[in-house]
Amino acid sequence: MPAQKPDPYVPSRNSRIIIGETIYDFVSPLGGRGQAGRAGFYSSDGGEHVKLIKEDAPGTCLAEGMVICYNPLPEIEMAEPIIQATAGMIMIDGAHAAVSIQARYSPPPGEVIMPFDQFILGHKRVPNTMVSEEWQNSRLIKEKISALSLDVKMQLANAIYTSQLNGDESLHTGQFMISVNKDNLVVSSIRRIDFGALGRYAMARDQFDPLHTSKQYGSSGQFGKDYVSYLLQDDVVKQHVLKLWTHTDTALVVQQVDQRFTHQVACIEGPLKDMALKEFDGALTKKSSTPLAQSGDIEGQVRSHLLQATEARCNGMKASANLNREHSKSVLDKHDFKNRFKELRTGSTEPASSKEKAPSTFMLRNL
Repeated sequence: MPAQKPDPYVPSRNSRIIIGETIYDFVSPLGGRGQAGRAGFYSSDGGEHVKLIKEDAPGTCLAEGMVICYNPLPEIEMAEPIIQATAGMIMIDGAHAAVSIQARYSPPPGEVIMPFDQFILGHKRVPNTMVSEEWQNSRLIKEKISALSLDVKMQLANAIYTSQLNGDESLHTGQFMISVNKDNLVVSSIRRIDFGALGRYAMARDQFDPLHTSKQYGSSGQFGKDYVSYLLQDDVVKQHVLKLWTHTDTALVVQQVDQRFTHQVACIEGPLKDMALKEFDGALTKKSSTPLAQSGDIEGQVRSHLLQATEARCNGMKASANLNREHSKSVLDKHDFKNRFKELRTGSTEPASSKEKAPSTFMLRNL
């Protein structure tokens, strides 16, 4: 039997890479990656701090590094909702390649890191089914999220909001990682990962609803791609996402995106920089009438597209969130009227039916 050839995309145990002036030694491979490109965990300090470094298309690496973390409610401390990456370059086989670099998601003592889809579905989701696994398992998703603690639900809401804020609608269950207790699998934290779809269809979008995926994104690839709606079946998660959007300062977000773009573009040089800008712009302008940046000040054109899309998205999502919250409050007011009328008529303080239970204290406090 012939010897099995080594996977060219799995780094060898003695491999090292250089980013800037920093030397990173290989620690362990990244398991379960469904695409080509070298990827693994590396450390520059003997393993004390480990980073995930992934080779990818330059535009994808730029997109992954473009994520901003913005908290519209500074009076409420927001746990880190995502694993933020930065773009970079390495030398592979005598040529430069683009990479994304991010800190490893490490669990506290007594816990392990687990993919969210594996926790929800019992297996890694299959991405190329005709109908999404989220649609097929929407009831299971609702049950699992409903059983999470309030703190983890708030973390999930923050992660969803951050994804939407940055224009990444790829909110399927495989885009999150969780930390769970080794013994009872109780979830203590959740993080959003992998922002390679950031900005996709941004200039074409004409639908802005925090509760649903846009038609541009949802109509491509497979049926049942309204991913966010399955995560927002839990009312606590949904209401917090809406609250975050209603308090969003669009001008401040645009300013932070502008600064992040400047920082990330500077991480890629030479021919890879032009390639990254054009590929990223291709994602931004996909399905739109906006022409691609082709010549001249390409960086300036891509920046303009990005900031226009960010402003339109934030204004649209904020307006939609306000309407959704007003509707929710109206529904609660009608419920309250029914109960008060029943009390006057019967002297009873019990809900009119099991379907009309009073909203939770959390819901009332946050309306």
